[in-house]
Amino acid sequence: INAEYMGNEPEMISFQDVAALVLPAGSSVEAFRMIFSYLMLYPFSMVYRALLYSNAVPRFAKNAFFAVTGLWLCWFCFGMNGILHMLATTTVVYLTLLLLGPSLPAVFVGSSFSFLYLLVGYVFSATSEYDINWTTPHCVLTLRHIAFCWDYYDGQDGTFLHNDRHTAKSQFFKLPNFLETIGFMFFYGGVLAGPVLPYTRYRDYLTLDIFGKDVKSRESSPSGLVLKRLVVGLLYCVGFSVLSPMFPYVSLQDPDILSQPLWWRIGHMVITTKVFLMKYIGVWLVGEGTCILLGISYNGPAPPRKENEGTKIGEVDGVLWNGACNVDPWLFETGPTFQNIIDSFNLNTNYWSMVYVLKRLCPSREKASMAWQQLSLVLTLSFLAVWHGWWSGYFITFAYEFTIMDLERLIVPYTKILPQSLWPIATVIRTTIMSYPLIAFTLLDWTRYAPVYRSIGWYGHWFMVLNFVFRLPLLFRKRTPRPPTAATTTT
Repeated sequence: INAEYMGNEPEMISFQDVAALVLPAGSSVEAFRMIFSYLMLYPFSMVYRALLYSNAVPRFAKNAFFAVTGLWLCWFCFGMNGILHMLATTTVVYLTLLLLGPSLPAVFVGSSFSFLYLLVGYVFSATSEYDINWTTPHCVLTLRHIAFCWDYYDGQDGTFLHNDRHTAKSQFFKLPNFLETIGFMFFYGGVLAGPVLPYTRYRDYLTLDIFGKDVKSRESSPSGLVLKRLVVGLLYCVGFSVLSPMFPYVSLQDPDILSQPLWWRIGHMVITTKVFLMKYIGVWLVGEGTCILLGISYNGPAPPRKENEGTKIGEVDGVLWNGACNVDPWLFETGPTFQNIIDSFNLNTNYWSMVYVLKRLCPSREKASMAWQQLSLVLTLSFLAVWHGWWSGYFITFAYEFTIMDLERLIVPYTKILPQSLWPIATVIRTTIMSYPLIAFTLLDWTRYAPVYRSIGWYGHWFMVLNFVFRLPLLFRKRTPRPPTAATTTT
């Protein structure tokens, strides 16, 4: 009003202005923008369920809805750069499959182009900070491109080239039209930060074939589970917004912190890295909630439970709704082993890595030598490190993951005899050890995280050295043939 009275044009209130009023000082506006965009998914899903969900609605209308809403989210979070880069790579991948068909050259060209495009993007856009820019959704899109290429190749002519239980449900033999491809690639339930859903799940959801004969689940999704995911996800997001200014990851290299006693430095490291991960858990849970609301996370009837086994994550009334689950917060926070972390954090990416990298390198563990199994795992983790970016901190993180998981396989048989009353202590120890690689993951550059490691004695790196010394002789050990089982013994 004052601006108009003075004869000046009134200034528009920007998103940054709103964020400055809502967020504590020092919070990330980009992270808040992404969290806000995830909340927009719920009204989108309500509109879709109300107007477009039925099979009476033309398929192109459903694809157009997901394409437009996904593109709008990318524009809102990352501007036109986000849209143009993602549209360009998706178009090239699609044309490659269209021209070369379901063949290995098509897989190589399409996957390599998308991956190299991402790596070049890192070179031109990355800084020494943990960036949120157009490469953030593009790294997830790259995984979707690679899986799309492999699934089309695996299902060529309707025959399953890799008859494996992990890939059988994701293979398809007919390339969708371009609009449906855009709708799938920009599906708002996973376009920003995952999960990486297969095309066949998206296709079967459009036609409602995903539900089979389960009419009850097709008609309504479990609202209680949707609310639970939304509330818990928002608690993590609010916790991150409040605590991140108090424990910013850059404080890990603060000279005042590094001059404190050892127990103080390690405690600060644990809290800071826990706060750093809260934003991931928050957006994944909020995103999973909207996928459950849509119904695309439907995963069929729950299998029979084993003795003393509780309900599975996402299980409601004997039905699984975990098709878009990317994190199990309870297991992640309370599990006493590092395998619990693998089984509870970034589940879709872990599964993707197993199916599209590890199993392509080592299809059969029984026929592969120990050395090749270990090398395949190293190559898979190296791929994930490069996929995150060029910084050395990513390689340190995944090298440490390989080391600690390898050591745990040797230790776990002895820990099973421990009473459950000691598990909370094991969880604290696990959390402390897990925080070590996250220092490199957050600070990225050697010159930034090396002083922090030096202040705590490089204890994690000593684990890597010891594991290499103990494991090296075992890699070249001859495999002992398994004795024939009763089913294979002949008389």
